[in-house]
Amino acid sequence: MKIFENQSEIIAQVENSSCIKDFTYNKENEMLTITFTHGGKYDYPGVPERIIREWMGAESAGKFFNKEIRYGYSYNA
Repeated sequence: MKIFENQSEIIAQVENSSCIKDFTYNKENEMLTITFTHGGKYDYPGVPERIIREWMGAESAGKFFNKEIRYGYSYNA
């Protein structure tokens, strides 16, 4: 995972994932935006920064997403 971070956001390019292309996390409003490899883009509001930091250290981006984010937070397409 290639990570770029500044005061207001975290941007990650996810490598070696069959489902997730990249994500952007806005620290101020806790908005996670994920772009999937199939082309879909979804917003997940209310995701705490702690979850993003755990995700960045996960062995598998897809497995972490499925376990911690997919069913734990609502999304807007």
